Amino acid sequence: MVVLRLRPEPVTRPWGGTRLARRFGLEGATRSAGAPIGEWWLVSVHPHARSAVAGDARDLPTWLAEEGAAHGLPAAEAFPVLVKFLDCDLRLSLQVHPDDEVARAHGLACGKSEAWYVLDAEPDALVYLGMAPGSTTGQLLDRLEAGAPEAEIVGLLQRLAVRPGDTLLVPAGTVHAIGGGVTLFEVQQSADVTYRLSDWGRGRATHLAQGRAAALDHPPARIVRPPLADDRAVRLLDEAAFGLLRLRVTATASFAPTRGFATLTAIDGAGTARGASGEVPVRAGETLLVTEPVTLRGSPLDLLVVEPPR
Repeated sequence: MVVLRLRPEPVTRPWGGTRLARRFGLEGATRSAGAPIGEWWLVSVHPHARSAVAGDARDLPTWLAEEGAAHGLPAAEAFPVLVKFLDCDLRLSLQVHPDDEVARAHGLACGKSEAWYVLDAEPDALVYLGMAPGSTTGQLLDRLEAGAPEAEIVGLLQRLAVRPGDTLLVPAGTVHAIGGGVTLFEVQQSADVTYRLSDWGRGRATHLAQGRAAALDHPPARIVRPPLADDRAVRLLDEAAFGLLRLRVTATASFAPTRGFATLTAIDGAGTARGASGEVPVRAGETLLVTEPVTLRGSPLDLLVVEPPR
């Protein structure tokens, strides 16, 4: 049985910031070669930024190949989720991710549905998520191809004000952008594919043909904010691609993965996780991968729990 600590890997993005490095005391430079850190990949087997195993010379894909199978875990090429922190100092590009069908038609292993949990947000922070009432993705793509001004493009999008504790589902095919001044926890399918529709004049390449193939008109997005309960997990989302729960430990709580494994990311506080394989300390900013029931202690310890596909 396993309680494995993973070390976050920084990824540079032009829109990144330093809020998360300060909040969690994350190790490593907050900037690399002049580019800010926009993402910290917490659980990843992806070649772009593989998670490191804390206290071990191996990365997560190597550990899965050498020990993971014995614990019933999938090999790296079949590992289903990628978990991140996002540090959005500036507004991200307008983008869309393909679903599984479109991704495979483009030669990719899978698509990319994702979900966001808002860690912090400036008072006027917002996200763009799907289309405004009466607008369609086809209309948006037509106006983008025609070179419509930014104000017109923004007017076609649904804008949602966000605050800490909000959860938002971003199904594959949803046109979206994250505004500046927001930090997020993100869970997604294990893919790093993005079709950029607009970079808001910053000059990076766009992918309008691929975006037209991928974009879907989903029902209006909504913010999920269920009431919390101390010392037991509260479900935020349960999707085909992943599950997401929040567990606020004020003294002692028990958690048992029901889908083979789960990841537990501390977003506040500090404590311990004890399983049959021993006790592991955990503090805000750190992530555990567990395959066994654990007893969690903290005063308090706030965790986001990711489950693999059901």
